Amino acid sequence: MKRIFGTTLGLKADQIRRLENLYRRRTPTEFLVTGEFARDIARLSFEIRRQIGILIDRKGHVAFVIAGDPQRIVIPDLGEYRLAPGRLRGLRCIHTHLTEEALTRDDLTDLALLRLDMMAVITVGEDGLPRKVHAGHVLPGASGETPCRILDPLLPHQLDIGCLALIQALEAEFAASGPVLSRDVGKKERAFLVSVTTGARREALDRLRELEELAASCGIEVAGTQLQVRRQPDPKY
Repeated sequence: MKRIFGTTLGLKADQIRRLENLYRRRTPTEFLVTGEFARDIARLSFEIRRQIGILIDRKGHVAFVIAGDPQRIVIPDLGEYRLAPGRLRGLRCIHTHLTEEALTRDDLTDLALLRLDMMAVITVGEDGLPRKVHAGHVLPGASGETPCRILDPLLPHQLDIGCLALIQALEAEFAASGPVLSRDVGKKERAFLVSVTTGARREALDRLRELEELAASCGIEVAGTQLQVRRQPDPKY
């Protein structure tokens, strides 16, 4: 069984098992997520009083299950899903909100910086059932602080949105329009990128290059990079 990301501290054994069972679910490629799947995630999220997140690949398989806290989830390292110029990550994120709050600024930041296929939020009502699903994606060739398109809110029975076809059309536009999320040249930010690893140097260099690609895609000028390989993590830092 694949692991649960985030924290399971304080959860009952049955709740952890139900989170693990989410890996067995499959979503047809035309669906953002099925209505039944959305209901099951909402009910479990309501029961444990925490946000739950899933990342689904383009074949409809659940690649990651995340247990958050009441306010947020933390998306884990997605290094095994490598980026390429003109392409998205190949994963879409769907997570719950325990209030009527739609997509937040943090959601849109994760969507853009991680170059996810899509980001969606299931709002959970006081009865533990899903109310609406709010979804968005990055706009090819767009600029600005939030170069994303937010779809109209969806009801749980309206999630057959031609998801895979939409994502493939977006990537075709990305390939035609150039760098993703470019900003005005005069407003470029600068960053020094640092990577510390206890693993293989070659893999760490690949991830550092991927980070450079992300920075460039977001219109950030890379002032320099530094890689440090250590035998073990330093508890002081």
